[in-house]
Amino acid sequence: MTETVDGVIWRFELNGDEAIIGSDNGSKQAIDPNTTGKVTIPRSLGNHPVTSIGKMAFLDCTSITSVRIPFTVAKIGKGAFAGCTSIAFFDVPLGNEHYASRGGIVFSKDGTAIVAFPAGKKKEEFTIPNDVATIGDWAIAFCPGLRNAAIPDSVTSIGDAAFGCCPNIESFSVTPNNPNFAVCEGVLYSKDQTTLLSYPSGKQGTYEIPPTVTTIKGGAFAGCASLTSVTIPNSVANIADWTFAFCTSLDSVTMPKSVTGIGDSAFKGCASLASLTIPDSVTIIGANAFAGCESLTNLTIGPGVVEIGDCAFCGCKNLLSFSVAEENKCFTAIDGVLFSKDRTTLIAYPAARHGAYEIPSSVSAIRRQAFANCSGLTSVSIPGSVTEFGRWAFMDCEALTSVTFTSMRPSILQIMNPAFKGCDNIASISLCNGDERQLRKIVKGFVYSSDMKTLIEAPKPRKGSVRVPTSVTRIGDNAFSGCNLQSIKIPNSVREIGANAFYRCHSLQSIEGLESVERIGHHAFAFCLGLRKPIRLPDNINEIGRGAFLSCMNIPSVTLPDSMQIVEDKLFENCPHLISVKLPSKVTSIGAQAFKDCCQLRNVTNGRTVKSIGIEAFLSCNRLGEEVIRWIRDVGGDAAAPQLTPAK
Repeated sequence: MTETVDGVIWRFELNGDEAIIGSDNGSKQAIDPNTTGKVTIPRSLGNHPVTSIGKMAFLDCTSITSVRIPFTVAKIGKGAFAGCTSIAFFDVPLGNEHYASRGGIVFSKDGTAIVAFPAGKKKEEFTIPNDVATIGDWAIAFCPGLRNAAIPDSVTSIGDAAFGCCPNIESFSVTPNNPNFAVCEGVLYSKDQTTLLSYPSGKQGTYEIPPTVTTIKGGAFAGCASLTSVTIPNSVANIADWTFAFCTSLDSVTMPKSVTGIGDSAFKGCASLASLTIPDSVTIIGANAFAGCESLTNLTIGPGVVEIGDCAFCGCKNLLSFSVAEENKCFTAIDGVLFSKDRTTLIAYPAARHGAYEIPSSVSAIRRQAFANCSGLTSVSIPGSVTEFGRWAFMDCEALTSVTFTSMRPSILQIMNPAFKGCDNIASISLCNGDERQLRKIVKGFVYSSDMKTLIEAPKPRKGSVRVPTSVTRIGDNAFSGCNLQSIKIPNSVREIGANAFYRCHSLQSIEGLESVERIGHHAFAFCLGLRKPIRLPDNINEIGRGAFLSCMNIPSVTLPDSMQIVEDKLFENCPHLISVKLPSKVTSIGAQAFKDCCQLRNVTNGRTVKSIGIEAFLSCNRLGEEVIRWIRDVGGDAAAPQLTPAK
């Protein structure tokens, strides 16, 4: 769900009657990562109080400079502000019962936990206050200016990646009498050195983890860009989430046979890691575990692996092939491509492989981002057996020019854009059903009919300005629905705008080129909250569907086309800033709820030809004058304007 507040488009989801900005599981960002300047989190979205900031909600919003958190927020998710390197301070009002801000830092209300440290704060040293007991997950992460963090005796708990990706920290300091933590060679451990909590991101060279260590905290080495090699002792059983993420110089990892699990994003972004032996003991490889390991060329999946997360190998642009141990009961490799053992699920395609590929007919599912960033893939043939496409399955396959479906199903159009996001060079999507006729064209992410006369779908989310090609005569149903575009320029070749074509384009401010349009479908511009200028619909339009401008809440006035004979149901319902409407001389009927809740509507002119007015057509239009109300009731009866009294 989305809502625009003060020019910022917020993404949120609901948990009962409460709103979570972003998402609880971290799958959705709260705002566009290119947002700049000060950000104030709304107190409510969708008429629901904002009570939670989701996991990684503002991930890598590098240009926001401050954040005000409302009193309604009761939960801040893990890593909510990770990568926000320009935030200089947070502000939490006194009325918030769960959090407080001191010196621009977010604390728990009682001050015993650090929740979020502003990464853009110009501070080289940070002495954690003596009343703090907990440093939360990712709480003091991505701080480029921080060189040292002093941990007092009061601290009893340090979360995952608490100091992750702070590139200039070369050492930690802990008071000698601290009962819980100790520092050895600048590295932060538990007092008994069984848990490695954080390796300073600015520390250089190689590192051998002591044999006393049984647990490596999640994100412990995250962002250690100068770490070149690491040896893990056989006392460690699990490589936790984000443990070595973004260790860009790491080219050697010695992993013992004791390791059974490799967590989510454990080696994400380790661009120098050219080879890695995964022990036969490993049973689980998490989502994004090796994503962005650009130097990997080959990878062997051992006999014990029973689970591989989504996008585990995305962005491994030099990966030529996968191989799987024969005795593995869950996975197999065919010609270097990774599949489930029964060959019904295609899990990952090696990104460095070039040329065409025909997916086997045994496959019914393609995993999320299975072909993502496969820059050498030129064409793909998809069998009729495939019924499930993971999101972004072919994302950013820049050389992909041809896609062939071997049978047609109604779901094909629904999967095209999410599956082929960023595949801007696809010339055609073809249906091979004996005559091999062309089905659709995709140009720069836009889906068209094969003759380029119908614009079927725009890439989601689409931002900025769009100029529709001059070949287009029809903008199809739902074509831009939910897009974030600000303006649209329609050529004079377009005759029809389909149903829901611009539905919920909240940011749409300008529509150019309606002069040749003859038909506007139902709900075509419904919920276009950014439309603030008077709208003049040209005379050649002979049909405007029901609810076409429903909830366009900022339109001040409308001039309808002279050819119009029927004002359809709900046409301008809930347009509270609509002040005046001039009816065409040929209008004979005004539909039910056509102007319902237009609470600022003061003037309706030229209604002499109207013969019928539907139920509640002018409900809650309390600014209308006595003469207009009399006309409404003379034609439509009391039901057309119930409980309406003339404005004084």
